[in-house]
Amino acid sequence: KEFRIKNMYKGVNYEGGLTFEGAIVKGTGKNVAPAIITLFRSDTLYLRIRSKDFLFSKAGLSSQEVAISLYLDKDSIYHSNLGFSYFAASRQVNLFRTNNPISKSPYFDSFHNLDMYFEYLSWKMNESKIILSRARGASLGRAQFESTSSFNSDYFLKMMGLDDYHPLNRLIKFSEWFYSETFPVSEFATWLDKPVEAVTGLCIDLANKGFIFYDRTNNEVTIKKKTKDFLNSFAKKKDYDIINIISETKAPTDNAILDMKKYGITVNGVTGVLLSDSQKIAIYPYNKQLVIGKNRNLSFDGIVEAGLFTVFGHKFLFSYDSFNIRLEKIDSIKISVETEKKDKLGNPLIVEVNNIIQLGTAELYIDNPDNKSGLKSFKQYPIINAMTYSYIFYDKVPGLEGAYKQKDFYFRVDPFTYENIDHYTHQDMKLLGDFVGGNILKPMRQYLVIQENNSLGFNMTIPPEGIEVYGARAKLYDNLSMSNRGLVGSGSLTHLTSTTKSDEFKFFPDSMITHASTFSTEKDVSGLFPILNGQDVAIKWLTQKDEWIATNATGKT
Repeated sequence: KEFRIKNMYKGVNYEGGLTFEGAIVKGTGKNVAPAIITLFRSDTLYLRIRSKDFLFSKAGLSSQEVAISLYLDKDSIYHSNLGFSYFAASRQVNLFRTNNPISKSPYFDSFHNLDMYFEYLSWKMNESKIILSRARGASLGRAQFESTSSFNSDYFLKMMGLDDYHPLNRLIKFSEWFYSETFPVSEFATWLDKPVEAVTGLCIDLANKGFIFYDRTNNEVTIKKKTKDFLNSFAKKKDYDIINIISETKAPTDNAILDMKKYGITVNGVTGVLLSDSQKIAIYPYNKQLVIGKNRNLSFDGIVEAGLFTVFGHKFLFSYDSFNIRLEKIDSIKISVETEKKDKLGNPLIVEVNNIIQLGTAELYIDNPDNKSGLKSFKQYPIINAMTYSYIFYDKVPGLEGAYKQKDFYFRVDPFTYENIDHYTHQDMKLLGDFVGGNILKPMRQYLVIQENNSLGFNMTIPPEGIEVYGARAKLYDNLSMSNRGLVGSGSLTHLTSTTKSDEFKFFPDSMITHASTFSTEKDVSGLFPILNGQDVAIKWLTQKDEWIATNATGKT
């Protein structure tokens, strides 16, 4: 006889048979009609648990072999064979792997589109956090969150072993012959002309690898979508990805926590995640932590390596569908470039640009959204699109630390877009923006390019009328450059009645320093300045005091 018991514990309903063995009460079911436990939270169904055998007690419920569905909005997390316990006083649900070989198979998560491998699930249902972590009593935890669309050709070929046919191909062929994707293992064994025990072992192995659901009670299997996807990916008929998130933690840190309010999974112990091997895109979250959202979206603070660009920052969001990363709050961007020199394999040698681009917001487009596998060649990817102003500062230039204050002295880069950033040369770098030179120069439009010393800056040929420096107190002619050597001019500089010629004028906010080839002054109308001519003259101009100190070299006049 079947019973329906509502609120046997708070928010727990039961449907199935009952047996009494002395003081022991059991819930019982059949292969085709298992007993069912449903658990509610605020009148909303969250868990459905099926089993042939439940043990009831005053403290709660337990079973050594259950199939579970945990509901996330219109989706669910499913596993076909786990151990289960429920403590009524704390409303704590525990799900754990047992010695049953099928218990090693992954949880299938249709909300996040993941196959999830972890040892233990614990949920106090009065709270909104579900712990996904290591086995009880273990000091080390390892969990894996693998995209349901992931594929690896080497792994695919390894699965075949020495057989003449691939096991996934055999599954599909038999399901077509049987006219169903759910079928008995015994029928499959007969079709293969192999012993049932051997085919059962094969099915258990495929279930543990996430290709089928295995119903041990009825000895039936159901083919998952992943099986056809794997075959089509190998045949290059379907796009795929390589996303596989590994979590490794030590107690007391849990591998992951599922938030039942927004359904985000916070994963700890993540060293890095490769998003595209063809485009060389990987992420490295700060504190080894990221959050998995719906359909494999990822949010994190950390580092993004994208070809020859390395981006550091916060509030980064990877969108799986559009296959891009929103870089909301960039702290800095480090750039490397390919040189004309080659390594032993003929590949260009890579050198790092000495400056970093700071602040701003950008979008990183990894590849065409329908080409996550990189099987097709879209040479414009990866693409970085800076959507706001970003900045180059010079306050930490080696040897000139603090000379050019960040608030007064910088290059403001206009929003920019660069394509194919995994192959990038000196010639490709040309950023338009405004150079702000503090009290030395008025703001000016310039192109930021890579200099000979591998830093970002500009070289300017000064117009014939010259350029004013230090608030029009002097005028520079010929050339001006900015790089990690500082702000440097060459040519001639006029100040009051003097003219100084030099190959290098070093401009600082409080001074100008040069070793002039010639220095001369003209007599002014008021008679304040005499006529002077000198060669090989060391000069320091203290601009705030407007004090000009010139010293002849020995033997020069």
